[in-house]
Amino acid sequence: MANTLVLMSLSPFFVALFGRIFLGERLPPRTWAAIAAALVGVGLMFSEGLDSGRTVGNLLALGVPVAFGLNVVILRKAHASVSMAPAVLVAGLFSLVASFPLAWPLTPAAADLLVLGVMGWVQLGAGCVLLTLAARYLAAGEIGLLALLETTLGPVWVWLGLGERPSETALAGGAVILVALLANGLWGLRGKESA
Repeated sequence: MANTLVLMSLSPFFVALFGRIFLGERLPPRTWAAIAAALVGVGLMFSEGLDSGRTVGNLLALGVPVAFGLNVVILRKAHASVSMAPAVLVAGLFSLVASFPLAWPLTPAAADLLVLGVMGWVQLGAGCVLLTLAARYLAAGEIGLLALLETTLGPVWVWLGLGERPSETALAGGAVILVALLANGLWGLRGKESA
Protein backbone atom coordinates (compact mmCIF):
# COMPACT_ATOMS: atom_id res chain seq x y z
CA MET A 1 0.00 0.00 0.00
CA ALA A 2 2.76 2.45 0.88
CA ASN A 3 4.52 1.82 -2.43
CA THR A 4 1.35 2.75 -4.28
CA LEU A 5 0.81 5.94 -2.29
CA VAL A 6 4.41 7.06 -2.72
CA LEU A 7 4.30 6.45 -6.47
CA MET A 8 0.94 8.20 -6.78
CA SER A 9 2.40 11.13 -4.86
CA LEU A 10 4.89 11.76 -7.66
CA SER A 11 2.13 13.76 -9.36
CA PRO A 12 3.67 17.22 -8.70
CA PHE A 13 6.80 16.17 -10.55
CA PHE A 14 4.91 14.82 -13.56
CA VAL A 15 2.52 17.78 -13.64
CA ALA A 16 5.44 20.24 -13.58
CA LEU A 17 7.34 18.23 -16.19
CA PHE A 18 4.36 17.97 -18.55
CA GLY A 19 3.50 21.64 -18.00
CA ARG A 20 7.01 22.53 -19.11
CA ILE A 21 7.01 20.17 -22.10
CA PHE A 22 3.48 20.73 -23.42
CA LEU A 23 2.63 24.24 -22.23
CA GLY A 24 6.05 25.85 -21.97
CA GLU A 25 5.39 26.77 -18.32
CA ARG A 26 8.49 27.60 -16.34
CA LEU A 27 8.25 27.15 -12.60
CA PRO A 28 10.19 29.38 -10.25
CA PRO A 29 12.97 27.72 -8.23
CA ARG A 30 10.88 28.03 -5.06
CA THR A 31 8.23 25.72 -6.55
CA TRP A 32 10.82 23.14 -7.64
CA ALA A 33 12.26 23.30 -4.10
CA ALA A 34 8.77 22.82 -2.65
CA ILE A 35 8.18 19.82 -4.93
CA ALA A 36 11.49 18.27 -3.83
CA ALA A 37 10.72 18.89 -0.15
CA ALA A 38 7.22 17.49 -0.55
CA LEU A 39 8.55 14.33 -2.18
CA VAL A 40 10.91 13.88 0.80
CA GLY A 41 7.91 14.34 3.09
CA VAL A 42 5.92 11.71 1.19
CA GLY A 43 8.87 9.35 1.47
CA LEU A 44 8.96 9.91 5.23
CA MET A 45 5.21 9.44 5.61
CA PHE A 46 5.21 6.04 3.98
CA SER A 47 8.78 4.85 4.59
CA GLU A 48 7.76 2.31 7.19
CA GLY A 49 5.50 0.49 4.74
CA LEU A 50 7.75 0.47 1.68
CA ASP A 51 8.85 -2.83 0.24
CA SER A 52 10.36 -4.04 -2.99
CA GLY A 53 9.01 -6.50 -5.52
CA ARG A 54 5.53 -6.16 -6.95
CA THR A 55 6.88 -4.55 -10.13
CA VAL A 56 3.60 -4.77 -12.05
CA GLY A 57 1.65 -3.12 -9.23
CA ASN A 58 4.26 -0.39 -8.91
CA LEU A 59 4.13 0.30 -12.64
CA LEU A 60 0.34 0.51 -12.52
CA ALA A 61 0.55 2.89 -9.57
CA LEU A 62 3.00 5.01 -11.54
CA GLY A 63 0.29 5.41 -14.17
CA VAL A 64 -1.77 7.49 -11.72
CA PRO A 65 0.60 10.49 -11.48
CA VAL A 66 1.29 10.31 -15.21
CA ALA A 67 -2.46 10.38 -15.98
CA PHE A 68 -2.98 13.15 -13.42
CA GLY A 69 -0.18 15.20 -14.99
CA LEU A 70 -1.72 14.85 -18.43
CA ASN A 71 -5.16 15.71 -17.01
CA VAL A 72 -3.89 18.96 -15.49
CA VAL A 73 -2.10 19.91 -18.71
CA ILE A 74 -5.29 19.31 -20.71
CA LEU A 75 -7.28 21.37 -18.19
CA ARG A 76 -4.77 24.22 -18.42
CA LYS A 77 -4.85 24.11 -22.23
CA ALA A 78 -8.66 23.88 -22.50
CA HIS A 79 -9.33 26.70 -20.03
CA ALA A 80 -8.10 29.15 -22.62
CA SER A 81 -11.41 28.75 -24.44
CA VAL A 82 -13.99 26.85 -22.36
CA SER A 83 -14.95 26.19 -18.73
CA MET A 84 -14.15 22.62 -17.79
CA ALA A 85 -16.23 22.61 -14.57
CA PRO A 86 -19.24 20.91 -16.25
CA ALA A 87 -16.89 18.12 -17.33
CA VAL A 88 -16.52 17.16 -13.67
CA LEU A 89 -20.26 16.43 -13.47
CA VAL A 90 -20.20 14.43 -16.69
CA ALA A 91 -17.17 12.45 -15.48
CA GLY A 92 -18.91 11.72 -12.17
CA LEU A 93 -22.06 10.50 -13.88
CA PHE A 94 -20.02 8.35 -16.27
CA SER A 95 -18.13 6.83 -13.32
CA LEU A 96 -21.42 6.13 -11.53
CA VAL A 97 -22.90 4.32 -14.52
CA ALA A 98 -19.70 2.38 -15.20
CA SER A 99 -19.15 1.29 -11.59
CA PHE A 100 -22.75 0.57 -10.54
CA PRO A 101 -22.89 -2.92 -12.12
CA LEU A 102 -19.64 -3.80 -10.38
CA ALA A 103 -21.02 -2.71 -7.01
CA TRP A 104 -24.29 -4.63 -7.32
CA PRO A 105 -25.70 -5.97 -5.09
CA LEU A 106 -25.14 -3.09 -2.74
CA THR A 107 -24.03 -4.32 0.68
CA PRO A 108 -23.57 -1.08 2.66
CA ALA A 109 -26.34 -0.08 5.03
CA ALA A 110 -28.44 3.00 4.24
CA ALA A 111 -26.44 5.10 6.71
CA ASP A 112 -23.19 4.01 5.05
CA LEU A 113 -24.59 4.91 1.62
CA LEU A 114 -25.42 8.36 2.97
CA VAL A 115 -21.84 8.81 4.22
CA LEU A 116 -20.47 7.58 0.88
CA GLY A 117 -22.77 9.98 -0.96
CA VAL A 118 -21.62 12.94 1.11
CA MET A 119 -17.99 11.95 0.60
CA GLY A 120 -18.58 11.70 -3.14
CA TRP A 121 -20.28 15.07 -3.41
CA VAL A 122 -18.18 17.02 -0.93
CA GLN A 123 -14.76 15.40 -0.65
CA LEU A 124 -14.33 14.17 -4.21
CA GLY A 125 -16.73 16.45 -6.08
CA ALA A 126 -15.70 19.73 -4.49
CA GLY A 127 -12.03 18.83 -4.82
CA CYS A 128 -12.42 18.07 -8.53
CA VAL A 129 -14.36 21.29 -9.16
CA LEU A 130 -11.79 23.38 -7.26
CA LEU A 131 -8.92 21.73 -9.15
CA THR A 132 -10.69 22.42 -12.44
CA LEU A 133 -11.25 26.07 -11.54
CA ALA A 134 -7.67 26.48 -10.25
CA ALA A 135 -6.31 25.30 -13.60
CA ARG A 136 -7.20 28.69 -15.02
CA TYR A 137 -5.08 30.61 -12.51
CA LEU A 138 -2.20 28.41 -11.33
CA ALA A 139 0.72 26.89 -13.19
CA ALA A 140 0.45 23.15 -13.72
CA GLY A 141 3.29 22.42 -11.26
CA GLU A 142 1.60 24.39 -8.50
CA ILE A 143 -1.65 22.50 -9.03
CA GLY A 144 0.22 19.21 -8.74
CA LEU A 145 1.88 20.39 -5.57
CA LEU A 146 -1.43 21.37 -3.99
CA ALA A 147 -2.86 17.98 -4.90
CA LEU A 148 -0.50 16.49 -2.30
CA LEU A 149 -2.81 17.86 0.37
CA GLU A 150 -5.02 14.83 -0.26
CA THR A 151 -2.19 12.41 0.48
CA THR A 152 -1.07 14.44 3.48
CA LEU A 153 -4.43 15.05 5.10
CA GLY A 154 -5.85 11.55 4.47
CA PRO A 155 -4.11 10.01 7.49
CA VAL A 156 -5.12 13.05 9.58
CA TRP A 157 -8.83 12.50 8.79
CA VAL A 158 -8.48 8.81 9.67
CA TRP A 159 -6.79 9.82 12.93
CA LEU A 160 -9.50 12.33 13.80
CA GLY A 161 -12.40 10.14 12.67
CA LEU A 162 -11.26 6.69 13.73
CA GLY A 163 -8.52 7.33 16.26
CA GLU A 164 -5.85 5.56 14.17
CA ARG A 165 -2.81 7.66 15.04
CA PRO A 166 -0.08 7.94 12.40
CA SER A 167 3.50 7.16 13.43
CA GLU A 168 5.91 9.92 14.40
CA THR A 169 7.71 9.46 11.08
CA ALA A 170 4.44 9.84 9.15
CA LEU A 171 3.57 12.98 11.11
CA ALA A 172 7.04 14.40 10.41
CA GLY A 173 6.63 13.68 6.69
CA GLY A 174 3.23 15.36 6.67
CA ALA A 175 4.70 18.38 8.42
CA VAL A 176 7.46 18.62 5.79
CA ILE A 177 4.84 18.60 3.03
CA LEU A 178 2.65 21.22 4.71
CA VAL A 179 5.63 23.51 5.39
CA ALA A 180 6.76 23.14 1.76
CA LEU A 181 3.28 24.04 0.48
CA LEU A 182 2.91 26.95 2.88
CA ALA A 183 6.39 28.33 2.12
CA ASN A 184 5.79 28.05 -1.63
CA GLY A 185 2.46 29.85 -1.39
CA LEU A 186 3.69 32.61 0.91
CA TRP A 187 6.85 33.18 -1.12
CA GLY A 188 4.72 33.35 -4.27
CA LEU A 189 2.51 36.01 -2.67
CA ARG A 190 5.59 38.10 -1.97
CA GLY A 191 6.41 37.98 -5.69
CA LYS A 192 10.17 37.77 -5.20
CA GLU A 193 10.92 34.82 -7.47
CA SER A 194 11.91 34.71 -11.11
CA ALA A 195 10.98 31.87 -13.42
